[in-house]
Order: sequence, then structure tokens, then C-alpha cells
Amino acid sequence: MKNLFLCFTIILLISGQACKSGGLKKDGAESLKKDMKFTSPVTVSDEKAKEASTPERKLTKEASISFETRAYRTTCLAIQKLIAKYSGQIIKESDNIRENKELEGNFEVRIPAKSFDLFLRELESVDGKIVNKEINIEDITADYIDVEARLKSKKELEARYIQLLAKATKVSEMLEIEEQLNDQRTEIESIESRFKFMQHEVANNLLHITVSETKATTSGFFWKILHAISDGWSIFVQFLIVLFTLWPFLIVGGGIWFFIHRYSQREKKRLNSLRGNS
Repeated sequence: MKNLFLCFTIILLISGQACKSGGLKKDGAESLKKDMKFTSPVTVSDEKAKEASTPERKLTKEASISFETRAYRTTCLAIQKLIAKYSGQIIKESDNIRENKELEGNFEVRIPAKSFDLFLRELESVDGKIVNKEINIEDITADYIDVEARLKSKKELEARYIQLLAKATKVSEMLEIEEQLNDQRTEIESIESRFKFMQHEVANNLLHITVSETKATTSGFFWKILHAISDGWSIFVQFLIVLFTLWPFLIVGGGIWFFIHRYSQREKKRLNSLRGNS
């Protein structure tokens, strides 16, 4: 009886330990599932792969801004200082005098893309009135990636030709490989030139600035009289200029008229003398 009671006690202990360990395993599994629910390695890796596969957008910007100002020189000087402040580059600059004797200046500028928007905001504070503003944005990401991939492919092919040239033993093989290698290098130079140009356009935005001088306009009776006198004097000066331009024709024409007039006077005298004699 004592041995039977001891065996029964041992069986109960073993069963209790097994249930306890089973419960721990079950709790651990549930805890692991909860952890996986919040930090799924598959989800994180998918997000990273998605971010890596999305290329950076390559944008080119071209803007045009027109100013009207009464302080032409001051405005132009302020624009030049602002361009230098943002490390811009003036590609082309010109001054013109319009028909109404007002000045007009044109700037063609490259501004670093990282400072372009800030430059435009500060440009609006320059002395003068903005009469026109236009910004065009072009996405060249697809072309940029295509040119970059072509350049990489051509360089890899060039490297393989160089390896073949190092292994070649026949002169004919060397000449053929060198010919192919020269063709590849010519194409690489062409693609590199285009790629550098695209990089420059992306890194530096183009801006056209026009500054026009405007004079204060007045109205009234006396101003109209003064304006009429000024116009009359201008017309008289233009008439004199035309006369001085045509002086050879005036001299020749005057000489011809003089001889014709003199001849007609002689004929009249001769006719009168003939009538008197008769």
C-alpha cells in the first residue's frame, strides 16, 4: 500500500510539471506572436526596398521676372548684389534704350537649385514693381536615369575590351579590339557630355530678369503745350536732317532750274525784240 501511494504521488507531480511547462510554452508563443505583430521583419524590409527603388526626382526650373522701376541703376545694382549673395552666375547681361528714351536691362542668370526659391522670395523685395512672373518646372528623372544607365553600361563594356586587349596575342586581334575600344570611348564622351549638362541644369536653375525704366507721367493743359512744342521742334530738326542728307540733289536740282530759267528769259527777250522790229 505504501509503494502504491508513492507511485501515485510521483505521477501527480510529473503531470503537474508537464502542465506547467506546457502553459509556459503557450504563453511564450503568444508573446512571440504579439512581438511579431508589431515588429514584423518582412514589413520593415519591404518598406526599405520600396524606398530604395524610388529614385530621387530630377527637376529643372526656368523662371522669368519683369520689373518696372523709376530708379533703374539702383534696381540693377541691387539685383547684381543679390545674385552674388546666392553664388549665382550671370550668363548674359545687356542694356538697351527704347524708343521713348527709357532704359531696359536684361539678365540671364544661373542660380543654385538649393537656393532658388529663397532667391526668388528675396528678389521680390528689390525696389520696383513686378509686372510679370512665370516659373516652368520640368521633370527629367526618366531621361536622367536612362543616360546614367547607358553611361554605366558603356564604361563596363570599355573595361571588358581593355581586358580582352591585354589578353590578345595576335596583331589583327589587337587592332580590331582597339577599333572597338575607340568607338566605345567616343560614345562615352558624348554620353558624358550630355550627362554633365543635365547635372548642371538640375543643380543650377535658369532665370531671366528684365528691368524697365518708367518715367513719371504728367497731364494737364500746360504739359500738353510743352509736349506739342517738343514734338514740333523734333519734327523741325528731322526736316533739317533730311535737307542736309539730300544736299547733292538740291544743288544739282538748283543748277538745272537756274539754267532753264536763264534760257527761258533769253528766249523771251529774243521774241520781244523780233516783235518790236516787225
